[in-house]
Amino acid sequence: MAAPKDGDYRVQFQYGGTTSRVEVSDVLIAQGRVCFGAAPSLPVYARVDGVVREGQFLPMELEAFEPLMFLAREPAAPLRFAHAIAGRLAGSA
Repeated sequence: MAAPKDGDYRVQFQYGGTTSRVEVSDVLIAQGRVCFGAAPSLPVYARVDGVVREGQFLPMELEAFEPLMFLAREPAAPLRFAHAIAGRLAGSA
């Protein structure tokens, strides 16, 4: 989750915003995954941004390029990402 600093609306870290890890329900994850169906192909990495209103996930954007990928938040994430890239490259040869 991203949050702006007090008195601001921007959530980016360079403007004082912060991020925190949150656990979401399987139902919300499934709702977010529906957004990938709108992509012309499944990317190796993508993030779905949105809000939850009355228990329903409302997508705002599907971000397939993210300069700050938050890989440091989960110790196993860099290796999983490297394996995903290697797998995609192996499949395209």
